[in-house]
Parts: sequence; C-alpha cells; structure tokens
Amino acid sequence: MLVGWAALLAGTVSCSGQKTSLVQDLEAEPDYADGSYASFLEAPSDRGLVRLSEDSRPSLTPPFPGSLRFALTLPDAAFLSFAPALVARQEVRRAGVTFVVRVNGDVVYEEYFDFEDTNQWHDREVDLSEWAGREVALTLETRALGGRTGKLWADRLQTVWGDPVIVSNQPESLRGIARGETARLLGFAWNLVLGGLLALAIRGLFLRFGAAPGDRSRMGNLFPLFTLSTIVVLTVVQASIPLSLGLLGALSIVRFRSAIKTPEELVYLLFCVSIGLSLGAQHRLLSVVAVVVVGAFILIRSRFSEPSAERSFLLSISGEAGRFFDEEEGMVLDRLRGMVRGLELQRLDRDFDRVELSTLVSIQGGDVEGFLSRIRAAFPGFDVACVASDQVV
Repeated sequence: MLVGWAALLAGTVSCSGQKTSLVQDLEAEPDYADGSYASFLEAPSDRGLVRLSEDSRPSLTPPFPGSLRFALTLPDAAFLSFAPALVARQEVRRAGVTFVVRVNGDVVYEEYFDFEDTNQWHDREVDLSEWAGREVALTLETRALGGRTGKLWADRLQTVWGDPVIVSNQPESLRGIARGETARLLGFAWNLVLGGLLALAIRGLFLRFGAAPGDRSRMGNLFPLFTLSTIVVLTVVQASIPLSLGLLGALSIVRFRSAIKTPEELVYLLFCVSIGLSLGAQHRLLSVVAVVVVGAFILIRSRFSEPSAERSFLLSISGEAGRFFDEEEGMVLDRLRGMVRGLELQRLDRDFDRVELSTLVSIQGGDVEGFLSRIRAAFPGFDVACVASDQVV
C-alpha cells in the first residue's frame, strides 16, 4: 500500500508557482520522538503512495504521534489542500487521532477522527492568505486525544496526510485578463460573421428551392437575424446554468403574432436555430459542413421532385342576390364547387339585394389569371377578387 519516496532537497522553498506539493517538492523537519509506524507495514516510510477506496494519492505517512515542519514562503491568495486519513487493517474501536495544522505555532486547523472514519479520504482546505508573501513554518501534526502517548492501539493504524499541496488562487494579471477577453470577443465576432454568411446561404436555398407559395423573401429575410440572435443567446447563457433557466422562463411568455403558414418554413427556422446553437457552442466546422451537406441534399431533391400542382386562394364573389340564388342557373356556391378541387366556406353575407361570398379554394397549377378568367366567364356580372392564401395575415 505504501511505496517509498526518495529524499528531496532541503532548505526554504518559495511557493511562487500555482501548486506546490509538500510530498514531492519540499523536505520536512520531522519529530517522531514518541511515534511508531503501523505494525502491518512491510517497508515503513514517511512518504508514499496510498490507495484507499480505489483512489491513490501521494501522501505523507509519518509515525504516530508525530509532526512534520516545513519552511516555505507562501504565495498570494494561498491555501492548503489535503486529505487526512486513518489506515487500519483490523478493528480498533478505541482508536482516535487529532490532525492539526499550525502556521508559526498558531493552530489553523484541528479535527478529530475515530475508527468509524478509517480507510477513507476526507478532503479539506485551509485558507493561508493571512500569511501571503511571508516565510512561515508550516507544521502537520498528529496526536491522540488529550495529547497522551503510548496508546496500546497506536501500532495498529497509520496516519496519512493525503496529497498535501499549497495552491495559489491568485487572479491573472490585468494584461492576461485583457488578452483573454480580446480573444473571446474576436471569437464571438467571427461566429457572428460566419453565422450571418451561413444564414444568407440558407435564405438562398429557401428562395430558390422552397415550395412554400407566395412571396418567400419576407420569411427568408428573417433568417440572418434569427441565426445571429441564437448565437448571442447561447454565448451568454452557456457558462451559467441559472441564467439559462431564467432565460427559458422569460422566453416562455413570448408569442409569435403570426402563425407559421407551412411546415417547410418551420423546418428552415429550425435549421437556422441549429446553426446558431452550433456556432454559439464554438463548433464552426460542424456548422459549415451542415449547411453544405443539407444544401446539397436540397439541390439533389429539387432535380428529381415535381413542383406542387395545387395552390390555395381566398376567392371573393359579390353580386345581386337574385342572380346569386338563381334556381334555374344554379346557386353560385354549388356551381363553384364543380370548378375547384376543394372549397371551404369562410363567409357569406347578404345586405338587402347584394350578397358577398368569401371562400378558400384549391386549384390545380399556378395560373391565377387563367383561373380568374374562368370564374368571370362562369359568373358574368359578378365582382370577382382572388388572393393567395399565404398572403392573408
């Protein structure tokens, strides 16, 4: 369980780095006058690799009771990270050890462990920033409760200081912070530029190959702004889970005032969102590949698919009531049903001698002028108006 470590260079060491190990980087002044190693150790050593609960850590393993004194200079914002542990091979119900950390003789940490705490790591941290920049004597001490020695159970357990390190939590310099912020801003700007270009490519695919009827440019012009907004939102919330949850709550009250008219428009909007999410997560190459592959698929599909042969229009017919309900020639509504593939009555108003009919009709092909010519020829003397259904807000 314990593996010996070679002796390290002696002397006062400055902890100017971000992390200094008391096991590997420093040598201690020991005091083992009344201490003894556990009897189950084959090769006792005051330093070694200790494995507990499938977790191995470089450790200080002095005799019990005993102390180790380190001379060092603490860095700014320093703290001591370590994991005290008791190692036992058999049940020692009366065993109890107090782990103590002193700085220049002052106790900064003290904790008692008994048999119930054996064979497991207990991660701890001690703030040493009060002595930042000063040369100190750091002492790690183990003793029995009350400080008495000669315990009968002392040779049946081993005291362990797991992976003791001095860590500096000093913030970066202003220049480093500025350099990091500049790099993040440049990356964010590049994501916006790339997102805008990819959104324009998606818009071009929608305008050129989209099957949605009517003026598709109104919807396509929203794609770049939609994509860029997604990039900004994800960039803001990706580093903060509470902020992202708050944003979801805020967006839950947002409603679109106009409905998406065709499933195709919804799919293109979802594509823009996915590109924005990908760029917000810094997956630039993935975004470019996605647009290229999806664009190629749309191009291939357009080569082998026939355009839609059916379109919907909102048809309005108004005229005299007597002619509208003429039994000899037939009612206008009945005659109209025989001229179109589908008819859905929207509105039928009668104002004295005048009737106005509004209905949603489906016709073959996209020849609106030809369709109107046939309607006017079938209903002479009536006012006829027709507008594509996707243009009605």
